[in-house]
Amino acid sequence: MSRTDQIRQIIAAQQGHGQISIEDFIRVRARNNSDAEIQESIDFCREIIQAVPVILDRVREVADERGFANWVEPLVAQAEDYFLDADDQLPESTFGEFGLLDDAYVALKIVSLIQDGPDPLLQVDLAGPIDFVRQVLGDDALGMLDAEVEKAQQRMHAHMKELQEYQRRQAEAARERQRNQATPQPAPSPRPSPGADRQQCGACSGSGRVTCSSCYGAGTHTQSYSRVDWEGNVEYVTENVPCGCSGGYTVCGSCGGAGWR
Repeated sequence: MSRTDQIRQIIAAQQGHGQISIEDFIRVRARNNSDAEIQESIDFCREIIQAVPVILDRVREVADERGFANWVEPLVAQAEDYFLDADDQLPESTFGEFGLLDDAYVALKIVSLIQDGPDPLLQVDLAGPIDFVRQVLGDDALGMLDAEVEKAQQRMHAHMKELQEYQRRQAEAARERQRNQATPQPAPSPRPSPGADRQQCGACSGSGRVTCSSCYGAGTHTQSYSRVDWEGNVEYVTENVPCGCSGGYTVCGSCGGAGWR
């Protein structure tokens, strides 16, 4: 079962439960509104809550399609972690369905971080639902909830640093292979003539060398890696890099380069 499926189960289990319902809270908060306006607000609260797993699934799907999964996943995971935490700022064990509004707020705020930019992952307006939940919850709760969103940003930045460090190590390994390729290879030792008790090596047919298993004789091989800039943009790159062999060949392991055994 996926984590968003677990979120759907929590939403279904809490509907109509708790010491204070969404309906009760909205009627107190908006007591000067008409019954129709109050009911519209109640329905909107529930729509926002139920949309959370749908939005998280879609963000993850589109990010994977566009090659942004490494960047987006820490943010989505933080939103899921908070929603699945039974002891969060408004625990469902006490507040029931109303206690899901803080989870929805944190999730939508985190997704809004992903949406920022000229090419958002989803064509959906999150500003309206976020502002509505802010008004429902009130300023007292928002400081703690915005701190949870900050945790998601910190988690993303830490993950990006790990990616950049991985890319640095990959680039250094490629440069090391290039240096090894440029270093003159020592001339092979002359192979002794076969004696009566020696036979030509079948693995290399007497040449003392075999095709490199890494590049298959090409002398180079492709290497793929991702690059992340400081603005969070991810680019996937494939390039040819020199192999560590000698012109596509390595010393035969069966005869040690002698050609005979």
